[in-house]
Amino acid sequence: MNIMTIFPYTRLFLFCMLVAVAGHAGAQVEQTVRGRVVQPNGQPLEGASVQLQRQADTVTVTTDSLGRFFMTAPAQRYLLRVTFVGFRPHEQELLVSAGKSTALEITLTESTTVLAGVEITAPSNLSSGSGRIAIPIEKALRLPASYFDPLRAALSHPGIAQASDQANSLIIRGASPTGILWRLNGLDILNPNHLANAGTLSDKPVTSGGGVNMLSAQMLDNTQLIVSAAPATYGNYAAGVMDMQLRDGNRYEHEYTAQVSLLGIDGAAEGPLSATHNSSYLINYRYSTLGLLSQMGIPLGDEQIDFQDLSFQLAWHKPKSHTQWFGVGGTSRNDFEAKPLDEREVEKDAFTIRYRQQGFTTGVLHKHHGQRTTWTVGAAVSAKEQDRAARTDQPFVFGVTQDAFEAVDQLVSGTVMGETALSGRWRISYGAMVSWQQWQQVVSAEGNPSTARRDVTVRHQLYQPWAAAHVMLRDGLTLETGLRAHIARGSAASQLNPRVLLTWQKPRSTWTLSSALNSQTQPLVVLGDNPLLKPIRTWFSNLSHALPWGNGWRWTNQAYYHVFDEVAGLPGTNTSLFNFFDEAITAGLTNSAAGRVAGWETLAEKRFQHQLYVMAGGSLFRSRYRVGESAWRSSRFDGGYTANVSGGKEWTRKKEKTFGLHLRSLALGGQRTTPIVVGTDGVPRADDANAFAQPLGDYVRLDARLVWRKNKPGYTRSLSLDIQNVLNIQNDGFQYYDRLQQRVVIQRQLGIIPILAYRVDF
Repeated sequence: MNIMTIFPYTRLFLFCMLVAVAGHAGAQVEQTVRGRVVQPNGQPLEGASVQLQRQADTVTVTTDSLGRFFMTAPAQRYLLRVTFVGFRPHEQELLVSAGKSTALEITLTESTTVLAGVEITAPSNLSSGSGRIAIPIEKALRLPASYFDPLRAALSHPGIAQASDQANSLIIRGASPTGILWRLNGLDILNPNHLANAGTLSDKPVTSGGGVNMLSAQMLDNTQLIVSAAPATYGNYAAGVMDMQLRDGNRYEHEYTAQVSLLGIDGAAEGPLSATHNSSYLINYRYSTLGLLSQMGIPLGDEQIDFQDLSFQLAWHKPKSHTQWFGVGGTSRNDFEAKPLDEREVEKDAFTIRYRQQGFTTGVLHKHHGQRTTWTVGAAVSAKEQDRAARTDQPFVFGVTQDAFEAVDQLVSGTVMGETALSGRWRISYGAMVSWQQWQQVVSAEGNPSTARRDVTVRHQLYQPWAAAHVMLRDGLTLETGLRAHIARGSAASQLNPRVLLTWQKPRSTWTLSSALNSQTQPLVVLGDNPLLKPIRTWFSNLSHALPWGNGWRWTNQAYYHVFDEVAGLPGTNTSLFNFFDEAITAGLTNSAAGRVAGWETLAEKRFQHQLYVMAGGSLFRSRYRVGESAWRSSRFDGGYTANVSGGKEWTRKKEKTFGLHLRSLALGGQRTTPIVVGTDGVPRADDANAFAQPLGDYVRLDARLVWRKNKPGYTRSLSLDIQNVLNIQNDGFQYYDRLQQRVVIQRQLGIIPILAYRVDF
């Protein structure tokens, strides 16, 4: 398929744009911006300055005794700036639209530097230089081909790659996606993605990632991806943490969103629960079917794919407390029909495959703000069920005509934490995380008498008490240190994990040095056959330098070194969990493998100001592993480099109509694969002696987004066209031996995918 395949749809889109732009111009539309400014302990800040800046125009208000502010502003894009003496300035991009008012909860942290006549700024919407990637909601909604998914938005940052462009499984700094921890509102949850089998060689689900996140980005508050050392409040991860926060609904008025696209329909509603404006609701429903894309001739693997999900958050606000009840649930399916004998070209064509997935997460979080101490208590329950069945009339392997599995995963997590300000320079925090998880899998096959039904159940309990201290050593120099325990019930492998973070904030730049030892329980799918495995240990070290300069620019450089020990491996082979993504798990694994990742990243970013934003960065890294005392070798994810450029420009016509063009380019070193050799017996086998010695082709992709937005009194409507892989480059996906063709085949990834969408906020 080439780019001209979608030309008729592009012409239709441009025609709709021209008709819309030709409409008459109305009066300038204004909208409400309100919120609260508080300290970290939840106490309000009276007299804080709140500014909306757009070119030479500035609207300024101050907060009242409860920290509240209120203003009206024309529907445009702004820089929001909040300042208060003794606290670090807060800056973020803000899109004011006619269809939705804006409600903000802004927390200012104490300044670490007091220098006469010098102001130090740290824009909160730009990526942090301390191993954290900030993903503001507004950025996740505007980046091309992100499909309202914060994980896909993270691809615009150096060091981040996709395991497959059909899925959002992330490779963070050359480490397996298996090492990612998922969090929602501060609580550990199960993998919150639809279609966990998307883009895999085996067509079976992975432990982390999937086709698309169950949580639409329009439900999320500012989210962050932690890619290195983290404070003691985080644990049980080996590669990174996807820390998602749901936003509260509007407490003052009811608002709605409706969207129709080639992916399906999407609707959201929010508003006050009572007339006292102390509670709110937020709810979002999506139903998607990708069949429309297949009917347009866009190749999606001849599969019938659809999903739906429902997410919500109810929030109650009191002067000294905040309570949230939240939840998300969804179902998805992926069906493939076997083709007639005379139409079969590849091995998969001989199979009929049915995949079903359903799951949910719900939880409660309560915060209480005292005079000096803030307490947080919460609990969440997650459950997921996956079923897969495949049958064929051409049994290629051991005479098996049908195989099936069913997996059920359940997780209960709870947390309690406190934060106390001892003085202006000292702050301590402490708490504990408790989790209970059960995983069960039933596997069966037919057609071969030697194949037996297999039923495995694994139960795991984990306790993680922790404590940390944050101290200002001197003006501009702060130290954060902590200790977290990783205690698994019934295991002698309990571990203590120290953390340290040193920040030196100078008038024109910031240096950050961080180091942390962290433990992660081996995936339960691995413990099923290997119950004696100890947790993986990762030692993260990160040195970063952030340099802001004029016109909203910031340049960040980071050097890092990650050490992985106690990784599961199979002695006498090159099999290691360090390379794990969707492979079958074998018995006999021990903590005999190790990994090392070293790299450097750079990122220059200009916030969305004067209707223009730019992100340009890249990384160089080396990811290696070994099993036992064998030689170090390249890992599966040793791509060597990433290069990312994103940017966008908007043009406003007569103050109510905006046209935007957004682009993103990705260039990634290809993943590595193990050569496949065919023995004298005619049976193909992986060449273990040369494991991951063969690199796949480099991955190159250009995405684009065209959007037209019009503000009218009471509503905003927009028309957009997202195009993933504009140049229709057929990147390498994975390598396998096709038994129908009887040769080694490189499976290509997706080509060009256009998504047309119409959206109304009112």
